[in-house]
Amino acid sequence: MEKITRMTDVSGDTALHKAVRSQHLDVVKLLVKEDSEFEFLPNHVQEKPLYLAAESGFHDALINILESYKKPAYAVGPSNRTPLHAAVIHEHKGLEDIVSDMLWWKKSLVYLLVGSENDWTIAIHIAASKGDLNIINELLNHCPDCRDLLNSNNQNALHIALLNNLDENMALKRKNHLAPQPEDPLGEHVSYVDFTTAFTTLAQSVAAQNKWPPVIPANPVANSTAASI
Repeated sequence: MEKITRMTDVSGDTALHKAVRSQHLDVVKLLVKEDSEFEFLPNHVQEKPLYLAAESGFHDALINILESYKKPAYAVGPSNRTPLHAAVIHEHKGLEDIVSDMLWWKKSLVYLLVGSENDWTIAIHIAASKGDLNIINELLNHCPDCRDLLNSNNQNALHIALLNNLDENMALKRKNHLAPQPEDPLGEHVSYVDFTTAFTTLAQSVAAQNKWPPVIPANPVANSTAASI
C-alpha cells in the first residue's frame, strides 16, 4: 500500500493529491492513515495535498492532513504562496474555520511572506484588500501584532483598507483629517478612527495614539521570525 500511495503520475500528483482535488474524504482518510510517515512532495506546479485542500476549501481533508503530518504547512506552493495565503485569497465557505485550524496548528504562518523579493505581502494584507472582516478578526485573534506588519510598499493593513476604498464595507469613518505626518509612509494621518467588529482591534494604536503605528523595518525578515515561533 505504501508503494501505491507514493507513486506519481505525469503531473507529479500522488493518490492523495487526486483524492483532495476530487474531494473524496474517505479516500483522503485512508491514504493519510496508511502512510502517515510520508511527507507528500509537491507536484510539478508546487502543489502539496494540504495546499489543494486550503485552496479549494476542503476543510475536512485539511484537518486530516494537519493532524497526521508534522510539517505540512510550511512548504510554499504556486506563486510562493503557503496554504494560508491560498485559503485567504480564494474565500471559500467556512474559510474562518480553515484559517483558525491552520493558525492553531502553527500561528507563525501569519507572518510568512508571499510574492517576490521586491513585491511581497502577508495574509492580513490580502484580507484587508478584500474587506474580509471575519478573516481579519481571525488573524488578529491569533496574532494581534500582525496589524503592524508592512508590505513591500511600507503599508500596513489599515493603509491597504483605506487605499482600496473599503470605508463603507468595513464601517470605517475618517474624522478630523490632519496634515500629513512624516512618520506616515503614505502621507496620510488619521487622528481618530471608528471601527466596528474586527477593525476596531486593527485600529487601536491609531485611535489611542492619534498616529499610525510605527514602521517595523524587520518585516522583510518575517520568515526567519516566524521560524522561531
